[in-house]
Amino acid sequence: MIIRREKLIKKEYSPTLPLVTNDIRKYTFKDVIGSGTFGKVYKATHRYYNFAIKKFNYRKSALHVTTVREILNLMKMKNKSNRIISLVEVVITNDCVYAVFPLMSKTLDTIKFRNIKHVQMLFKQIVEGVRDIHRERIIHRDLKPSNILVDKHEKEIKIIDLGMSRNISGCMSGMVTTLIYRAPELLIDSTTGYKTYGFGVDVWSIGIIFITMLIGKPLFDKPTEIEQLTFLKVSVKEKFKETFNFIKDETIFDLLENMLKWDRLERFTIEEIAEHEFFKKEYSYEDFLPKHF
Repeated sequence: MIIRREKLIKKEYSPTLPLVTNDIRKYTFKDVIGSGTFGKVYKATHRYYNFAIKKFNYRKSALHVTTVREILNLMKMKNKSNRIISLVEVVITNDCVYAVFPLMSKTLDTIKFRNIKHVQMLFKQIVEGVRDIHRERIIHRDLKPSNILVDKHEKEIKIIDLGMSRNISGCMSGMVTTLIYRAPELLIDSTTGYKTYGFGVDVWSIGIIFITMLIGKPLFDKPTEIEQLTFLKVSVKEKFKETFNFIKDETIFDLLENMLKWDRLERFTIEEIAEHEFFKKEYSYEDFLPKHF
């Protein structure tokens, strides 16, 4: 989902509508603010509030499996986490299904972090959101900065786009997660369609997101799966030393190292990340990140 910067009207919307309805006419559709294989995302208004409405098109009188999973998992997460975008309602008509969400201002990839305290505050919320998803036995499988919304004050996040999410099982598709944020176990033998993996793929993704927040770009960015895998095998430690030589905080290094373990069985769980010392440290707004990043 791609959301452009938009200004919320008045206060945040507090949903009181039924979860499933058939009346889309109460919304006034404005601009197209996103698109994908599922359909389009619109800015819409109802009364004094702005919304993002995701329109899913039927294909041969049926919904794609990813659409069904997204809606079901959003329903499952409703009222269980304040770090996941709230599903206001689902509107079902004869030819379309609409998912209605509050509209937020920005995505994480538009934020310029100037100090570690700000990174700590928002990354803690990302970890809390992923923890809440994992506690429901769901893997997100497409965590990246553009799938994390940020409010206009840059103090609160919401995880969005559960189109690739699913309940964990023994054998799942390996063709998930944007390449830059894809864990090694998804890259190994990528010719095999289905693989055995777990919650660790989300942990790896937020590890790369953490790096992106600290230095303003992903640490790994290779154009093909083979090149990306080769790069990860030989360059992780060297890249850490080269890129993070300005950071003297061993707590940050320890968290990164444990989120980005090559072996998924040695990688931190989301519960271990949430309890890490990084989130307990008292950072100052004077703990600046280098401007050239």
